Order: sequence, then C-alpha cells, then structure tokens
Amino acid sequence: MEKHYFNIVESGDQVTIEVYGIIGESWWDEGVTFKSVSDQLKEIAAGSKKVLVKINSYGGDVNDALAIFETLRSMGDRVTTECVGFCASAATIIAMAGSVRRMSSYGLFLIHKCSSGAWGNENEVEAELEAQRKVNECMIKVYEDVTGCKREKLEALMNENNGNGIWLNVDEAIEYGFITEAIPDTKEDGKKKAFYENMFKKLFTNHQKFSDMKKSIIAFAALAALLAMNEVEAKDNKALFDDDQLKKLNDALTNAETAKVNAETAKTAAETAKAEAENKLAAAETEKANLQAKVKELQAIIDKTPAQETPKGGSDNHTDDDQESFEDWYAKQPHVIDAKRELGL
Repeated sequence: MEKHYFNIVESGDQVTIEVYGIIGESWWDEGVTFKSVSDQLKEIAAGSKKVLVKINSYGGDVNDALAIFETLRSMGDRVTTECVGFCASAATIIAMAGSVRRMSSYGLFLIHKCSSGAWGNENEVEAELEAQRKVNECMIKVYEDVTGCKREKLEALMNENNGNGIWLNVDEAIEYGFITEAIPDTKEDGKKKAFYENMFKKLFTNHQKFSDMKKSIIAFAALAALLAMNEVEAKDNKALFDDDQLKKLNDALTNAETAKVNAETAKTAAETAKAEAENKLAAAETEKANLQAKVKELQAIIDKTPAQETPKGGSDNHTDDDQESFEDWYAKQPHVIDAKRELGL
C-alpha cells in the first residue's frame, strides 16, 4: 500500500524506496517511523534486488533514522541513496546507508547537533544534556565511519551557526565524503558519463590480460586528453571522430610512443655507461692489487739478501789502490786467454 512519506516501487531487478517528508512521528503526522516501515524493509533485505533509496526530507527523529540506516546498511553494496532537493538532519543518517551516495546538483545537505526539550529540576536538565552529547557522538560515529572524514572536521561542521550547521551544496558534500557522486543534470550528461566510465572499465579489464600496463596507460592518457580538449560527443558508448580529431589522436599516440622509446633508449645508455665505468673501476682495482703483490715479493727478496761488506785494507797487506779490478781478474782466466789466442788477439 502506498504511503504519503514512504513508498516502494519495484521494477525489474530494482526496488526504489521513496523517503519523502518527516522522519519519525510528529505532532501532526505519523511520518516515516521504523515501526511503520520495518516489515517492508525486512522483506527487501531478504531479497537480492538492487535498492535505490530516494530522499527528500528536513529530518526528524534520530532513533528512527538510525534503525532505518542499520537495516538498509545490512543489505550491503546493493544499496544506493539519492538526495533530491533538501536532505537534512536525521535524513542524512539514512543517506549514509548507500555504498553509492548521490545528490542532485540543485540539492542541499545539512548536518547539525541534535536538539530536544528539557523541563524539570537541575538533575533532569543535566541528564537531558548528557543524552544530547551521546546522540551527537552517535551521529558523528556514523558520519566518520561512512565518509572517512576526520572527527575534528565533522565536529566543526556541526558546530557551525551555533550548533545548527550550514547547508552544503553537492560539491561541498562530496568534499566531506557525505556524497560520492553528483546526479547527472541531463540525459546527455549521463550518456557522456557512462561513456567515460565504460572506457575506464575496459582499460582495467584488458590490463589483466596484458602484462604491458605502461603502454595501455600512455595510450589511454592521450585518448582521454584529446577527448577532453575536443569535447568528442558520446553516443551509445561510442566516440564520434571527425578527420581532424582522428589525426590529432593519431599524432598524440605517435608522440607518446616516441617519447616512451626515447626514454627507454636514454635509460639503456645510462645503464651501459654505468656498467662500463664499473668495469674500468674493477680493472683499476685489479691492477692496483697486482702491483701491491709485486712490491711485496721484491721486498721479501730484499729482506732475504745478506748485506755485502766492502773489502778493506788491513792484515792482508792490501790497500784500496792495490785492489785488482774485475776486468783484470777476468782477463787472466784460462778460457779467456784461450779464446783470445784462437781469435789472434
């Protein structure tokens, strides 16, 4: 049965949940309470269809929002949330249930500190204040776990405007991590986005089959740059090129391949020069070692050679002037005399 604030529409393999209006009970209406929608959510959780949760709400009760969030979160990655128009306060907790979280470029997103009323004595007011602190802590925990944003930034954001927060546009919501992507503004933008996503998917699917990842990246970078610069139209996941665009693409790919070859050539030359220098250094070290070994050998010979004393005059009655020279002694040897005779000298 269709409800004013909570509607479920099934189509094919997808279930669309519409959360439009107050979260929890209000003074004038039931709103979207967990009690009123729990049976439908349990039925969806038990299935396997994709779930799209569309949200347009100023917020409401944190307790109901947390219960709905946890039920949707238990469905895993098949949940996508979309914020259309305003998504504020407790409604932002439900928005965190999606593994993919989208927001309209015309929408606004608001988180703030919880608020409640207190009446009674000092102890009762203090107890309510402590309860508010715990609720704030609980909300920050949800935002922190889902977005990955640091606690300090989240606390500062909730403290803005005296604790009432500030409205974030889609770009700011994406920056904080509340939203993962913007809802495309037009059908044509959607086609272009699908075209580029399809290119990325093909690139990373194909690289698992080929080991040369560098070539794929260079080619894709050149292609993506040209597509961006020339605003190539996307239609049915295909790019429409004119002759001039095709020539630019080919030139870019050629230049990229040439740059790659030049870089590899320079790298090879540098490695060769390094190897040659290392060989020369090794040869010099070897030559140095050989020379040091020779010096040691010569030093050992010198150390083993006895010192020669010069004959001196004295008891043999010879003086230095009387000392016979080697040449005179040699000339008197019999074999020398015989050789001179034979030669007629």
